[in-house]
Amino acid sequence: MDPHRSPVMTVLKYIRRIEDGSALITVLIPEVVPHKRRQEILHNQGGRLLAGVLRAETDVAVTTLPFHLHD
Repeated sequence: MDPHRSPVMTVLKYIRRIEDGSALITVLIPEVVPHKRRQEILHNQGGRLLAGVLRAETDVAVTTLPFHLHD
């Protein structure tokens, strides 16, 4: 995958650019909560990857916001 098209790398670059140490940056990641358990594999993979990278590479607060899907 081209690193210039990666949403994770784009967010990481943005965070590093605005980070100055004087303010706490919070990243809010929406998390889809599917109606059926078997549908979980289809959702949230990008959000989990983003959260993991941000926690490992930066000092930002990462928060997930559950979003429930209904039929």
